[in-house]
Amino acid sequence: MHHVLADGIGGLAVLARLVDGLSAAEPAEETAAASPAPRPRDLLADCVAERLRELRRRPHAIARMRAGWTELGRGRGRRAPRCSLNVATGSRRKVVTVEVGLDGVRAAGRRSGATVNDVLLVAVTGALAALLRRRNEFPQELVVSVPVSARSSTTSGNLGNQVGVMPVRVPLAGSIEERLTTVSGITRAQKMRTRGTSSALIGPIFRFLVAVRMFRWFVDRQQLVNSFLTDLSGPRGQLAVAGAPIAGIAPITVTAGNVGVAFAALSYAGTLTVTIIVDPAVIPEIHELATALQEQFRAAIE
Repeated sequence: MHHVLADGIGGLAVLARLVDGLSAAEPAEETAAASPAPRPRDLLADCVAERLRELRRRPHAIARMRAGWTELGRGRGRRAPRCSLNVATGSRRKVVTVEVGLDGVRAAGRRSGATVNDVLLVAVTGALAALLRRRNEFPQELVVSVPVSARSSTTSGNLGNQVGVMPVRVPLAGSIEERLTTVSGITRAQKMRTRGTSSALIGPIFRFLVAVRMFRWFVDRQQLVNSFLTDLSGPRGQLAVAGAPIAGIAPITVTAGNVGVAFAALSYAGTLTVTIIVDPAVIPEIHELATALQEQFRAAIE
């Protein structure tokens, strides 16, 4: 689902309403009752009350902005390495999926004190490094933007977006184990007890860029990230729709601006599916990239 409707957590809540076996205990969505038009004095009173609520929330908002700065990496190394992954993209997209056993990925992470998302970061950047080496490009690191949800679950009646971002600078030198240890330390330092706090910083900035019609200009020329990686923990057991079992679920996201390749990962029924989304004019080697990603997972799990 497009983020104009819901984030990934909201999308999974919609999926839960579509599949067989929905719990009858889940409350139905309330239907708004018709109400008379507000009087001017009602609007004035509501405006004053909202301003007072904003003042009471100001200390909390400042605290969230400080936490958001940590989630964004405190501004360290602001520019991403320049490489051929970041050029103007067109309207065409091509996708391919790579599947790997979820238990193996979890075990690989535990050996290095890392999470599944850390393993994904190391694997996708390792695959991108292999691609860049074939192009005679040798960056020392890559910056991957990872969405961070402020909630772990929701209902189909409460969608919307509650997402911040966490740009992670992933080193490309060293063994899989060394890189996993380094990345897990980086992400632990940036993760906050209240996740998604960076939205308090980036939300107003993006809205301002949209208001002055500069957002497209910005995303087409940004030098902050090399790629995107979104990772969602999906249903643990197999689902069905109208009695037909769902064999697999492939997540698909979009590449935006000057980011030529993005990755979306979703676990489902013991399988982790990673979808590679590219502009084929920027990354024509999508199948070579998929093979490199499989090799990275194999090296991490073995």
